[in-house]
Amino acid sequence: MKSIRLSLCLLLPVIVLAACAPAASDQDAVVATMVAATLQAQVSPTDTSEPIDGEIQPQSVFGDCANSGQINVAYLKDGNVWLWVRGEPPRQLTHEGDAQDLRISDDACRIAYARTVANPGHDPAQDFPQPETYSELWVVASDGAGQQRLAGQEVFAAALAAAPSGAVTGLHQFEWQPGSRLLAFSTRQSFSGPGLLTSGDMHLVDADVPVPGVLLPAGQAGRFVFSPDGRQIAFASANRVGVVRTDGGDLRPGLVHFPAVITYSEYQYEPPLFWTQDGDLIFALPPEDMFAPPVDGLYPETVLWFVPLDGAAAFEAGAIQAVEFLQQEVAFSPDGGRIAYLRPLAASAERELVIALSNGSHESAWFNQADVLFGDWSPDNERFIYSFRDGDLRLMISDAAGALATPLDLPGLAEAPGVTVEWLNEDAVLVSLLGPSAQLFLWTTDGAVELIDAAGFGAAIYDAAD
Repeated sequence: MKSIRLSLCLLLPVIVLAACAPAASDQDAVVATMVAATLQAQVSPTDTSEPIDGEIQPQSVFGDCANSGQINVAYLKDGNVWLWVRGEPPRQLTHEGDAQDLRISDDACRIAYARTVANPGHDPAQDFPQPETYSELWVVASDGAGQQRLAGQEVFAAALAAAPSGAVTGLHQFEWQPGSRLLAFSTRQSFSGPGLLTSGDMHLVDADVPVPGVLLPAGQAGRFVFSPDGRQIAFASANRVGVVRTDGGDLRPGLVHFPAVITYSEYQYEPPLFWTQDGDLIFALPPEDMFAPPVDGLYPETVLWFVPLDGAAAFEAGAIQAVEFLQQEVAFSPDGGRIAYLRPLAASAERELVIALSNGSHESAWFNQADVLFGDWSPDNERFIYSFRDGDLRLMISDAAGALATPLDLPGLAEAPGVTVEWLNEDAVLVSLLGPSAQLFLWTTDGAVELIDAAGFGAAIYDAAD
């Protein structure tokens, strides 16, 4: 599932945008590459040409389905899992009507999904009853066969020695290991009222052989992401960053420690981590209190961390003005050379979209209107999509230097309350319009538009494989 990026701001007419976008010299493109290289040059990259301990070899059956290698979009419609393969009509894979989230494997042959089931421990007569439902982890093949449960209460109940009063343990995060049928997942405590309490655990399960195992026990992990080669998993809790091999070896739980970020809500903030192309980590850490008043005219800063994994110490690569992560996180380009973020303007409710190098330097402010939002980086790092509203909702594609901005046209875009975008490859973008029908489109750089489906009311829940 991709994050929702709404756009409601007022700007100049579209025809003026390209001319008003801040120009940047070709040197900036070179500098962006140099920043990524400079950060990496401070560590010695590990040679990954030969298998190392902890590597999970792809299974022989990986990619054995007919739809593998094509553009596939899995999505939810009326609580069921659907699959669209380019050139074919959508097909329904599940029929129970209780799915609420999903992930598609790299080969598009399996779709893992969260399924809502009745909680047998719910007793409305109790003073603090458990919630009526919780989520289990299930999987289905791309042809609709092989539907089975991968992890349920028998696994979740063992995640914590004792769950809090009035809580039930259920599925939280789940992700596919790149290039395999292995899934990592974590659990959470759900209550009848508001509140989110993650268990800080991590489990692994093979989607074809559903026997889950504990990788890290409760309190040891956090929000996680696989390395591109699948050999390691990085994780962030509310106050530290760590990494572990997928076989459980080389656990390094405290690569960086930091104070917990105040969320002004019933959950703890865990910063998203980004893997560099050379196998190290970078991430943006908001200030402890993003709403703290300025000191001597200076607002709190979001720190840009670089975390080498060769044993060298993590360091602050740079900093930017506080980013309100509740609205949108800092977005790193695929090569780690650039960032995009929304910067609040002093004494104003407005935000401006800023493109900068990943150490915070060479800032270029695209817009300073309210509600402009960043969409996504292109795989080649040279383009990005953003949205805004000038009475109608607009989508724009810009080159990273800001020299050119062109509109992306879709039927129904102007009237939609919001939009989500994702680059699938150099030539294709997946677009979801928020609203009564939650339409999904495939837009290609030649201007062609394909309607995938109307996924239902609100925001489409989807995942794609190419």
